[in-house]
Amino acid sequence: MTAPVAAYVAGRPVLVAEVEARLAALRSGPYAARLPHPATAEGRNLRRWLVQVLTTEAVLDHEARSRGLTAQGGTPPPATLGAALRMGGVTAAVLAVHPSPPRCAPRSPPP
Repeated sequence: MTAPVAAYVAGRPVLVAEVEARLAALRSGPYAARLPHPATAEGRNLRRWLVQVLTTEAVLDHEARSRGLTAQGGTPPPATLGAALRMGGVTAAVLAVHPSPPRCAPRSPPP
């Protein structure tokens, strides 16, 4: 039997177990009391949001690997509230936990 899949990114499954693990980490973290109850509409929205976050992370990982890029390490600066609102919640969440993007040369325009 195969593991349940929440999404696919370039043929790679994002497993429901990954969503559950991230949700468990949030529910055992310092902001657990602020999270919605799982049986509510807001709780279901949290699960959907986590799938979006994990999918975005997988897309970034896939694209970086396909270009031969590696993270240069370091901790990204925290996003300001204004920047997070402009980016959107998923993008802000991904940027908050991942190293800054690798530096790369600008692309040449197509011929």
